[in-house]
Amino acid sequence: MDITVLIMGLILPISTSCNSPEKISDELQPDVMPNPPEVVKEMAVITGGTFTIGSPLSEAWRMADEVQHTIIVSDFQIGLYEVSQSQYGSLMGSNPSSVQGDDLPVESVSWLDAIHYCNALSEHEGLTSAYHIDGNTITWNREADGYRLPTEAEWEYACRAGSSTPFNTGRNISASQANCDGFSGVQ
Repeated sequence: MDITVLIMGLILPISTSCNSPEKISDELQPDVMPNPPEVVKEMAVITGGTFTIGSPLSEAWRMADEVQHTIIVSDFQIGLYEVSQSQYGSLMGSNPSSVQGDDLPVESVSWLDAIHYCNALSEHEGLTSAYHIDGNTITWNREADGYRLPTEAEWEYACRAGSSTPFNTGRNISASQANCDGFSGVQ
């Protein structure tokens, strides 16, 4: 099954092991991002913490699988920018994007394409690949120091940046603030 990835975020674990998010008790204080991220080599260093993942029942456009629960996320690094078409093409030998432009984010790649890119970038930089690919079986080596895709929890934690609203603009978003539902107020 192909999934179009419009924005491909890359991530590097800070320590040699990367712990997966774990459910924790409600006694911990959620929605706390301790410090603003430090920037190293176009990667934001995100200090781990606890937060409430998912959406409240009252949130518009909430999906059934967005049940709120509190989790803990370990420290990690995440790319400051989307992977550009020139970065992707120079490493992978082709650019699958439907809207072409060297500095535009790569798009029209499958999840598997993104996994292959992470491994290729890791190998190019002399790091251990995060993924082992055996036919249709993908295994994440959590001890690897190479690039990987963020987990759902890491992605949401980084995007929320300590907030608890659905959008970085607050509870609502308009076409003048973002290209949403195919409409953009930005010229």
